[in-house]
Amino acid sequence: MRKRGRVRITRGNIIALWCKTCLPSVMHANPVTPPRTQKPSRVVSRFSVPALPCVLPRTLRAQAEQLLDRQLWLWNCDIKHPSGNALLAYGFTATRSPAGTLDTTVYTLALAVGRRMLASECGLYITKVQGNRLSEGTFLRRLGFDPCRADIVAEPTAGMPLQAEHIRVPHAGPELVETRSAIADALLAVAAYEEWVIARFGLSYRRGCLGDCAGRSWRTVVSADETVSAWRTLGDWYAVAQPNTGH
Repeated sequence: MRKRGRVRITRGNIIALWCKTCLPSVMHANPVTPPRTQKPSRVVSRFSVPALPCVLPRTLRAQAEQLLDRQLWLWNCDIKHPSGNALLAYGFTATRSPAGTLDTTVYTLALAVGRRMLASECGLYITKVQGNRLSEGTFLRRLGFDPCRADIVAEPTAGMPLQAEHIRVPHAGPELVETRSAIADALLAVAAYEEWVIARFGLSYRRGCLGDCAGRSWRTVVSADETVSAWRTLGDWYAVAQPNTGH
């Protein structure tokens, strides 16, 4: 009769024994269910029609965002023009006196069909509502160029003189038509202002303003002499755009 030799207990032996005796029961008790194949979720692009029904095409939108950011910076330059506040000279009115830059003062310009365009550090707000009650308007924030509706715009504190609240996407139908029309009016008004600045102060003045903003990404988005046509192109796009299209 052969004597049994000692069985050397090693880590490998223990793992092998566990796999042989325990693993089948564990797998039977807790079967591994293969992951379910899920349909990819429908992600709505920020440039798509459902998210923003009156959004510009991608290339125009990138340019528009830079132009608006630059325009607000240029308006602050014009407010401090050596000859006096150019915005007031053009026809803007200010919410405070003495009028300051856009971080402390809201400037309002009368547009066609009873609209008003309000400009401040945070962007543009276009409304037909008169007086101090500002509501039911179109809001173009400074960064992003997302056409939105804002139910209320308050003027609570210095540093944020114009604050949009209850921001939402325009509803299809008359509200969307009004939003596109308001944006078109505002952008064409900006083009007219820039044309006036060049006629009054010269192209060299506008080039000088842009020369003082070295390092800013929007400095060369368009040249000083192309600014008017760039704003008109954007305004014309909104003027002819059809509802629920992004083209």
